[in-house]
Amino acid sequence: MSDHVGSNGAPHSGEREIAGKWLILGIALFAVAVTGTLFVYWKLHRGPFLAYQRAIAERYEGSRPLVEGGRHKMHRGGPAVLRVVMEVEFDPNADENERTVDGIVDQLVELGRERLDTFDQYDRFEAHLFLQERERQLHEHTVEVELESGRRKHVDHDPRIRISP
Repeated sequence: MSDHVGSNGAPHSGEREIAGKWLILGIALFAVAVTGTLFVYWKLHRGPFLAYQRAIAERYEGSRPLVEGGRHKMHRGGPAVLRVVMEVEFDPNADENERTVDGIVDQLVELGRERLDTFDQYDRFEAHLFLQERERQLHEHTVEVELESGRRKHVDHDPRIRISP
């Protein structure tokens, strides 16, 4: 049985208590560290593509583009890939929109050559075009372009994919 009694009259178990002000200060410092880490990550990982991403957003209003590039870490010898994900206002899987999709991909590659100093370092370009319908159905189409040969591969995704609310 303990002979120590806390300020509230309850037996004291010998454990240290942390004052509230130190706890709040620790939480605030942790939040600053996490925010700083995210800022540095964003600048280093996404920063090189911002000019290109902004140029896409200017050319295609409402497209909400996201640009990223690099190699897959799991496939060390694999190709360097430049990937653009953007929203379009039409079903990219519809046969009647194939020319439109190819035209957008051509413009994205051309814009990349103009706006991205490191464009020539990539082996493959991927454009992921999607339409998000109000009924929550997602239409997605991917075009992979081998930059050296110009060869293209079209990938239709399952149109039955639904996004849960």
